[in-house]
Amino acid sequence: MLETPPFTAGLVTAVKMLEDFKTKYPEVSYADLYQMASAVGIEVCGGPAIPMKYGRIDCPAPEGCPDEGNLP
Repeated sequence: MLETPPFTAGLVTAVKMLEDFKTKYPEVSYADLYQMASAVGIEVCGGPAIPMKYGRIDCPAPEGCPDEGNLP
């Protein structure tokens, strides 16, 4: 089993909650879906509204993703 870093605690639960939306709207990329969920979550918790730009594409294979902990 892949060990997850402590700063991602609870992320699996949040990702699972988005799967119904992704199934209903398969044309929305995971990249856009996660960004939208993050922006909405910040606003719901009293933070600022974050303007969104849609059109991100998902990485087609794990080899194209940055190493864990090395996001740009």
